[in-house]
Amino acid sequence: MRKMLLVALGVVLVLGDIVSVSAQTTDPRIGTWKLNVAKSQFSPGPPLQSLTVKVEASGQGEKVSTEAVNADGTRTATQYTANFDGKDYPLTGSPVAETVSLKRIDRRTTDRTDKKAGSVAQTLKRVVSQDGKTMTVTVKGKNAQGQDVNNTLVPSRTPAPVPRLWKLGWSVVDTDERVYRDSLLTDLTDLAEFVQNHRPTAP
Repeated sequence: MRKMLLVALGVVLVLGDIVSVSAQTTDPRIGTWKLNVAKSQFSPGPPLQSLTVKVEASGQGEKVSTEAVNADGTRTATQYTANFDGKDYPLTGSPVAETVSLKRIDRRTTDRTDKKAGSVAQTLKRVVSQDGKTMTVTVKGKNAQGQDVNNTLVPSRTPAPVPRLWKLGWSVVDTDERVYRDSLLTDLTDLAEFVQNHRPTAP
């Protein structure tokens, strides 16, 4: 009985911390997104074969990593970490730009400006849907070939897997007071993302 109480208390404390962290995460862009190619529009084409975008909270902004498979099968991976302050931050892996700047318009809308050699290469307006399940990204500017770009990308949120923490919480009940602290902490991020993605969205 004592072991069960200890386990229950530990799980409650961990869940309390996770809910607290989740409550602080108000950016609906946080998570992993995959491009819905059929719903997206590319001008000029041809369209990407696939695109995965991972958005993480970082300071007063975000850390974004992308992996794309181009029409010809080649791959492009980009990454940046930037605050929502309008300042230029390094962008790696992009064939069209070398810096990125961000501005927040409202909770669901953000603007991104990509530059090369100090000149604007592309602008991206990112709008998350009311239910938080899709995002519309309007891209305008020039591509690597100097052609005018007017793309509309529609990525969908990838549902977070049901965290293993629930199973771990029950599995330690019959052990000799050993608390799988490292394993629980490993799953902390998964559960935080799960709570974030499944909480009601404010109107």
